[in-house]
Amino acid sequence: MRSAIGRLLLVLTLLPLGASCGGGASATTGTSTRTASASGSGSAVSPSDLTTTASLLAYIGGLSGQSKHILSGQHTNYWDSNPMDIVTPIRTATGSQVAILGTTNDWNGTSNEDVVSLSNAWLAQGGIVLVSQSPQNPLKSVTGTYADVHTPGTAAYAQWRTYLDTQIAKLKQIKGPVIWRPFIELNKDWSWWAGQNPTDFKIIWQQMHDYFAANGVNNVLWLFNVNTWDSSAGVQSWYPGDDYVDLVSLDAYPPGTKGDTPVYNALVATGKPIMYAETGVHGPDNSDTAQQAYDNGTLLATIKANFPKVFAVVIWCQNYALPLQKGESAFMSDPAIITLGDLPAVAARKPKSE
Repeated sequence: MRSAIGRLLLVLTLLPLGASCGGGASATTGTSTRTASASGSGSAVSPSDLTTTASLLAYIGGLSGQSKHILSGQHTNYWDSNPMDIVTPIRTATGSQVAILGTTNDWNGTSNEDVVSLSNAWLAQGGIVLVSQSPQNPLKSVTGTYADVHTPGTAAYAQWRTYLDTQIAKLKQIKGPVIWRPFIELNKDWSWWAGQNPTDFKIIWQQMHDYFAANGVNNVLWLFNVNTWDSSAGVQSWYPGDDYVDLVSLDAYPPGTKGDTPVYNALVATGKPIMYAETGVHGPDNSDTAQQAYDNGTLLATIKANFPKVFAVVIWCQNYALPLQKGESAFMSDPAIITLGDLPAVAARKPKSE
């Protein structure tokens, strides 16, 4: 296995000081929104420092478009009493650990996962955190329309702001930057926020972005997310705008050229770094996916061969997880993969093979 120093040198060559991620970057800072390059106002960002949104975005920008440098990721088991039970075994089985930990601060009220403790523990190791949310419907308890969610003075607007306050409190307790995926798979028809008027959705997203900033949330990179198994139509119509998005992503089960290519191309056209935020080896229904029946190594090979701008691949939980399917070692030892031990701060303090 390659040494952590060897792989760190490869990563650092991708990110010269002051590197830009390409295109405008929206970063939440204090109570205002700024649009800037990943390097900030002309100042250099050290690639060894991933402790701010600007430095994390700069690092990701250095990886974006380099198909041989892909951050590895695994979602936790959101609904288990021990959500790390599919993450911890990866190191034992392969000798290395994923770079990105996927967790949730709310999954429509069905997950009791402690996003604060999980995120802080992973950040303390030098890892990268992805926080996904399936937000609860403000129209479930009050009367109103979808447009009312963004209309001041309505009951739905007040209900939504109260909900956002609870999420803001959680995010402010996380001691480092996170990739924030607030409206998962917004072009799917199963959620209250999707299948609606895209103009209303964009206003809700933009208001949420600004409300977070006004309330001191300065540690999130905003991730725009769509799925590929139903339709690629309307990706641009849902896009909230460059000032409100830092990264873009797609979900696919499994990745493939037929369904993913048009969505991938539409996302690439935004100019933002692109990732697979959620993916698995079989169809979209986890319940019909048998363990050890499919190959995550093949999944990675498909992405590398066809989607060269992808900077990260985060495997979904439950039966899709790396330890529960074939190809775990092939995935983690692939020359393209960046593991936890390869991340700058980790490699710097542990310059040896994982």
